[in-house]
Amino acid sequence: MTDKIAVLTTDAPAPAHTFSQGVRKGPFVQVSGQGPVDPATNEYLYPGDVAAQTTRTLTNVKAIVEASGATFDDVVMLRV
Repeated sequence: MTDKIAVLTTDAPAPAHTFSQGVRKGPFVQVSGQGPVDPATNEYLYPGDVAAQTTRTLTNVKAIVEASGATFDDVVMLRV
């Protein structure tokens, strides 16, 4: 049986409560919900600018995917 491995990176915001930014089990990675938060300051960015918020959110997701050893080319499903 393959163990679950927490995925952590300083290039994305810390998760809420006791969640991990992501979890890898075998070849699969699940990324936790993300938003337009600056990982350095934990500040919510770009109020009222949906395009900028979406770009920042995807940057956070990308950082977690890459911390797991994958790339966006490996993504099978992404919900925004």
